[in-house]
Amino acid sequence: MSATPIPRSLNMALNGIKSISMLTTPPIGRQSIQTIVSAFDDRLIFDA
Repeated sequence: MSATPIPRSLNMALNGIKSISMLTTPPIGRQSIQTIVSAFDDRLIFDA
């Protein structure tokens, strides 16, 4: 995606002015995302 704002790019794509590409599969070697909700802790930030 370019530096144009997302709403403008989306509008152009929906109106057929700009083409879009769909990523239907993750890249090879993509690591899974791990989400942790925790109280603030300096050690947790350091470990990340």
